[in-house]
This record gives sequence, C-alpha cells and structure tokens, in this order.
Amino acid sequence: MLFAISDVAIEHRNEQVVNINGQTCHGKSQYDLCSSNNGCGCLQLSLSDDIGICAILDLTCSRLKPCQSPDDTCETTDHICVRHPRCNSSPLCYPLSMIDQRLCPPFLTSSLPTITTTTAFLPTLTTTEFVPISILSNYSNALTINSASLPGSAKYYKTINIIVKTSGLYTFTISSINTFDSNHQFKLSHNLKADTPYILLVTTTSQDQTGEFTVIASGPDHLQLF
Repeated sequence: MLFAISDVAIEHRNEQVVNINGQTCHGKSQYDLCSSNNGCGCLQLSLSDDIGICAILDLTCSRLKPCQSPDDTCETTDHICVRHPRCNSSPLCYPLSMIDQRLCPPFLTSSLPTITTTTAFLPTLTTTEFVPISILSNYSNALTINSASLPGSAKYYKTINIIVKTSGLYTFTISSINTFDSNHQFKLSHNLKADTPYILLVTTTSQDQTGEFTVIASGPDHLQLF
C-alpha cells in the first residue's frame, strides 16, 4: 500500500514545502483558457497526461530553464516541471508564483433560469458561483543510498506525514523518479478526513534507485506535508 493512516505521534522535520493557492486543469488541453484572466492557460505537468496547472503564459521563454534529466526535476522547489511547446519541445521549469489564483482567478459564472408566472412581468433568478479551486501543496525530497529500504529488498523509500485541515478528496501526483510504473507516472486520489494523521509512502519499482522527487497534492485546502 502506498497510502496508510497513522495513529502515532508525529515529529516535525525540516523539509522543503511550498504551498500555492492555485487551480489545476482537469479535462482541458494544453493552453486552454482556465481563468477569468485571459493571460492564463493550462500547462500540462511533464510527467502526467491528464493533469495540468493554470498559469500566466506571458513569461519570456528565455527565463525558463530546462528540467533536469532523466527525472524532470527542477533545481529549486519553487519551480515545477511542465510542458510548454511554444517555448521548447523539452519540459521546462515554471515558477510556482505564476499559478497563484490572485494572478489566475477562477471563472465567475452566472445562470439565468426562466420562471413561468401569470403576472404581467417575467422575473428572473440570478445565481453567481465560483468554479471550485484546487489548492496545491508541493513537497520535495530525495531518495538516497542512506534512505530506509523496504524489508527484504533494496528499494529505498521515504514517508511523508500529512496533516489535513479540511475534509475532502485530494489527488497526489509526482514529478520525479519512477515511483510507480514504467511511464514515470504516479497518481493517487483519496478522501481525507480533517484532523486525521496520514502517511504517504514513496518508493520505487526498481532496486537501488535513487534521485530527487516532488509530490504535488491538490484538493479543497492546503495540506501540511513534512
């Protein structure tokens, strides 16, 4: 199991964690409009076929550095590896500051249903709502030869403690070393309950495999990952 509930005491460690209040793109194509700001569009994550981020698109291409091979990682945790073919056919590191919902606010939609009446006028009912926002939490670490290994194997692993403030469905994806299958993809969705401690275990399919990894969690609120 990659996911388990923990009921043990949790000690905080100094890890690299970046919390971003932004939107994810589900069911949208590359560069599709994803915000009431026309300058925002969807950028697909480099190692995921069906998840992207809603980001400002007008960054100069020369500011974007290539992702590091072979695991599509970025030098700093405030960047994320995405596909941006307008700039380069290879994945590029994009600043997480460009996906903040203050720059790319969600669409504002209105519905105007008609109400049949016998009076001399036709009233309308207007309702306004925001498209749900996925809050992103970003966690980076690395598997090394000094990491713990699974019993009876040489597969290294890391455990990530998760503290939940708001109950709901959360999705975890990874941008990094091959931790799940031969396509370098990992995706896990789970309903999490507030005030319940969880542990996410990250390991690899191959023996003796090391390297950096970044876990991206999206859901109704920030997750505390450490």
